[in-house]
Formats: sequence, C-alpha cells, structure tokens
Amino acid sequence: MIRYALLITVLAVSTIACAEERLVLQQALRRLSGEEAFLREKYTPEIIHQLDNTSYTKKTYKNLLKRRYESINEARKIITERLRHLPPESERDSVEQKVVYLDPGHGGSDPGAAIIDPAKKDNDTTAYLITENTVNLAIARLVKRNLENCGIMVILSRDSEQTTLSLDTRSALCRAINPDIAVSIHLNSSEFAFPIFDQPDTALPELNYTRVYVWGPSERDLLYPMYWYIHERLQNSHAYEESVKLADMISRALKAELDVDFVLSSELEQKLASVKQRRTALWKEKNPSTPVAPPEEEPKIPAEIIQRNRDASRQYEESIAPYKGISGKDLHMARETLDVPAVLVEAVFLSCPDEQNRLLYEDRTECIADGITRGILNYFENNSKQ
Repeated sequence: MIRYALLITVLAVSTIACAEERLVLQQALRRLSGEEAFLREKYTPEIIHQLDNTSYTKKTYKNLLKRRYESINEARKIITERLRHLPPESERDSVEQKVVYLDPGHGGSDPGAAIIDPAKKDNDTTAYLITENTVNLAIARLVKRNLENCGIMVILSRDSEQTTLSLDTRSALCRAINPDIAVSIHLNSSEFAFPIFDQPDTALPELNYTRVYVWGPSERDLLYPMYWYIHERLQNSHAYEESVKLADMISRALKAELDVDFVLSSELEQKLASVKQRRTALWKEKNPSTPVAPPEEEPKIPAEIIQRNRDASRQYEESIAPYKGISGKDLHMARETLDVPAVLVEAVFLSCPDEQNRLLYEDRTECIADGITRGILNYFENNSKQ
C-alpha cells in the first residue's frame, strides 16, 4: 500500500511538472510571435535604411534583423517539436516553479575547444581525446538533474551532442522561455597553452582559473546595431544587476568546489608575460618581412557619442570591479537575453593538462556541475530573503 501511494505521488508530481513545462513552452511560442511583431513594427524597411546609412560600423540592422527573424523561426520549430513529445495537455494556468535556462555551449559541427588524441595520426583532426561540446553537455545534464531534484524546472537549449544551434537561436529560445535566470556553460582554453614553432618556452600549459562573465561592452561595442537599445533597456530593469549577483554566487561556488582561483598566481603571471614576450620575438624572427596592413579609415564619430559610450562602458566596468571572479565581455548569450539575468561560465581551462586528466579520469564534471548548482541555489535563496 505504501509503495502504491508513493507511486501515485511520483506520478502526480511528474504530471504537474509536465503540465508546467507545457505551459512555459506555449507561452514561449506566444512571446516569439510577439517579438517578431514588435521588431517588424519598430524596424520598417525605411527605418532600417535610415539607421544603416548613419551607422559608424560595418555591422548593419538589415543583417542583424535577418538573423533575428531566422532565429525566431528556428526557435519556434524547436519549441513546437518539444511540445509534441510532452504528455497530453492538462489544466494548468500558472507556473509555480522557478525556471532555469541552461545553454551547453557549442555542439554538432562546432566542438568548441578540443584536445587531439596524441595516440592518433597527426593529420587526423577528428580524433579528439576530449571536446568542450561533450563536457559542456554532460555538465548541463548534471546541473539539470540537481536542480530538478530541488523542484526547479530546467530547460536545455540542446540535449544532444549532434545538435548544432546558432547563437541567435539559443538567445531566441531564452527570450521566448523567459526563465528566471539563464546560464551558458563553457570550458575555457588559451592559445598560450600550446607552443609555437615547436619551442617549449613559448607555452604555459598550466594556465588555469575559473571565471564567470556578464555583459561588458566596450565603448566601440556600443556603436553596433541595437547595442544602445539593449543598454537603455538594461538600465530600466534589474536584469544586469541580477546577472552580477548570479555571476558572483556561481563564481564563488565554483572556486570552493574546484579549488581553482579566480586569477593566476603572481608566479604564473610572470611566466605568462615571459611566454608572450618570447612568442612575439620568435614570430618576428620567423616572419621578418611580414607586411603590416594599413589601418582602415575610421568614420568620423561625434565627440558626444564617444563620451556617451565611454561613460556607459565605464559604468559596466565599475559595477563588477568588487568581484574577483567576474569579468565583463561582449558575449552574445550575456547580451541578447535582454530582461533575463544571464551569465556565461568558463569553469576551467580545457587546455590545461591537469584539467584534462581530471575530466577524463576523475569526477571533475560532477564537481563543476555541483559548483554551478550550488551557485544557482545560493542565488535563489539569497533573493528569497530580500
């Protein structure tokens, strides 16, 4: 009787969870339609022509909006397909769970950072020992399991190693789902971990730290199409402020879980400086007559625009200055989520041999997932107290 009652309880919880996920996805389809209608009304062909004629960069509204409409259509197909695999609809008019959007970076034709298996032939570039794509997805699945065990709904951007998704589609899915938070999961890699010209002193393979990113546009970035609109929108919401809080919680949890610092030690900083100096000298020695292309002529930008963008960029820098584990960068998944608090995690460096061994032969994937999970739970717990 107890076992039967437990089964009924599990089935009931599962039914509620599926019903809430169905509702979230149905709402997502409506948001996609709403976003498309808003963009078409706001950016008419005449407005697009006017904006692009007065642009200070080569990036255009025309191309940006073309990609945006394509990504909306792709997101619509993905959500419709996921709805098709959910159980039949049941009565549910509100979502009571927290919703987290997890985006395992790369996938499909894009392996991300990859380490070639030394046992394979030198010219066999598909013989990877380990790829970021695979590890990112494994981490995301573990975080999903952990959070769902805590009663949190988790929606993945992809749940297959074979799935190739553009950044525009990933962000379109996020905006449509409108989760409480969004976390993109990545592993870092450094060109300085690998030698050039077969010279060992041009590499620092032990380079390794953990870092979480929020949007941090430079003054030039803010000249790009829609960037100033995104900046103004963030000023009128708490999304960026919440992104910083979330990044801080996750970075601190990862540091504790992985025993990896936020920054390089002073010794490694000195070694890295030496490696960079050696690489520069060696490159000049091997390529003494490499022609330097003349700089492209920059458009004349009004002084008030330059100052406006400089002040805005400094504002982002100052907001994260107190947090050692956070960096600001113009990353798509930290920018295009708009009103959703969003961060991008670079847990460790895949280019570090020690991390490769831990990921292959130890429980490093679980540790990374536990750190991200703990950071997310700490964020929700902290917000519930406010």
